[in-house]
Amino acid sequence: MMSQLKGLFAVCVAALVGLGASARDAQACSCGRAQPSVWPRATDVAPVDTHVWISEPPLATRSDERAPLGLRVAGGALVPTTVRTMVSDEAAVSELVPRSALSPGRSYEVVYDRAAPGSKSADWQLLGSFRTGKAVDASAPSLGAAAVTRVSFVHSTARTQVVTVKGKKVIRIMQSTCDRNGAGYAVFEVAQASDDVTAPGSIGYGIWPAGSKDLSVAPLIILRGNVDTDAASAGSKGPAVVTLQLGTDHHCETSSYDFSADVARLVPASRGKRAAKAKPPALLHFTLAAIDGSGKRSLGIDVAIDLANPVQATP
Repeated sequence: MMSQLKGLFAVCVAALVGLGASARDAQACSCGRAQPSVWPRATDVAPVDTHVWISEPPLATRSDERAPLGLRVAGGALVPTTVRTMVSDEAAVSELVPRSALSPGRSYEVVYDRAAPGSKSADWQLLGSFRTGKAVDASAPSLGAAAVTRVSFVHSTARTQVVTVKGKKVIRIMQSTCDRNGAGYAVFEVAQASDDVTAPGSIGYGIWPAGSKDLSVAPLIILRGNVDTDAASAGSKGPAVVTLQLGTDHHCETSSYDFSADVARLVPASRGKRAAKAKPPALLHFTLAAIDGSGKRSLGIDVAIDLANPVQATP
């Protein structure tokens, strides 16, 4: 009896330790502003008719509004552009479209005006740079109808840590307020798209609602993938495999997708022992298309995510 009480005491102390860690996490967790990212990248050779995408454009000084964006010849004058802004629950992306072809073989800089709204002069700050080649991107990218080779819906699990309390080893839950307690995220494995000019690593992948026919409209989100370098180095035949992730398990990630409402709508609640068994598929469909450097889209393909049978993430 005494040993059982000691064991119960150790578990209670561990729980208190976990609660204390969560309280500290609540105070220490701070996302800060999302860092902007720019395509084309500095290592890219862009077509002369390139578009420029800025994910999570910065805010103006002392303002909640997005700062004005610009494109200029490196160290020189601004280039006339049209700005298309895509802001939704899933993403904040600005697309700069030059009003005429850029000069071949020149370096360009993507900048934003850091000056406070109402300032008499601009305060242009550098966000990114790239260099143009000589080519015009005349053709849309190609993405095969069977390009998606695997789709997994991943259910996030809490991280754990083994700690010693009163000489006893116990497991403490390390879930913090910085972890999103959402439904999970989807991982796609896609045969890499190809294009006549845009480098494969610079091709974006847009996600639209299921059945979308007009892909000229802004997508829900533009994903940038990671290439399977192990398969490429092993001399694997065929196109490289790109891994795309839609959604996240961390609330500081802003360009994302939250599956919670879809799971609640499509997946019936489980009861009793049935919860451990595979459920009938509950498919959520999207349209996926490749986007090249000049903004052209490939044909869209259907992607189906089974929300009812997630795999477990590694803690």
